[in-house]
Amino acid sequence: MGVTDALNALQAWASEFAWRALGAVLVLVAGWLVAKAAGWLLFRMAQRSEAAAREMRFFLPAMVQLGVLVAAGALALDVLGIAGPVIGVVVTVGLAVGLLNDVFNGLRNLALQSFRVGDIIELAEDGVIGQVQEVNLFATTLRTRHDAEVIVPNRKLVDRLVTRHPVERGEIIAVSLALAPGREIGALEQEIRQVLRATPGVISGFPPEIRLTKVEADAITFTARFRASPFDAEQVMSDFLREAKKGFDEKGIAIRSLGAAA
Repeated sequence: MGVTDALNALQAWASEFAWRALGAVLVLVAGWLVAKAAGWLLFRMAQRSEAAAREMRFFLPAMVQLGVLVAAGALALDVLGIAGPVIGVVVTVGLAVGLLNDVFNGLRNLALQSFRVGDIIELAEDGVIGQVQEVNLFATTLRTRHDAEVIVPNRKLVDRLVTRHPVERGEIIAVSLALAPGREIGALEQEIRQVLRATPGVISGFPPEIRLTKVEADAITFTARFRASPFDAEQVMSDFLREAKKGFDEKGIAIRSLGAAA
């Protein structure tokens, strides 16, 4: 075979491979679009179904998306003409190891219920705290208290320390109230409970704990402990302070000091 024949053969191979590569890229793009569309359609259908558990509304679309992407990857390898199941598996795993890591951890979180949609989670190393809005194949979407959307790759939820705050339990907020004497201690305690009932965001399923901590000539000090969503803790604390000042002013009870308990 002469040099001219070799160049012609190389040109023919390159031309054929270029068309195969273009076909493989188109298959991958089409697979990605179909996976997104199928996932979105299933999610919308699951949202309309009262029988579907909240977590399953994300789990089923994720499984379908994964299946479509794997099929598209296998078809793309076939279009490229890569022969042999072993080579196909090695190439597929090598290209998708990062993707599958995110997918595995996303499915793991759903299966083990590490956290649920609606829970508050905190990423200690990143200083991010937000409410879980969605868990999909690749990432978990959080909404911060400032209404910003944070998208966290699922693998980071395994690599980092994650604190889960179940939304139904909330976190404990402790406040100290020093009130002027002149009324019975029991009556002052009831006034504090009334302020808590008027404060939006206080979780009613956990009765507040009110303790008498100090009695002095010019002040009677109480510590009140109640629960609120960590997502809204700052706002609930602010609302409580506002309601306390308003309520005690209306009753003619002087407030000596009011703030977070030490």
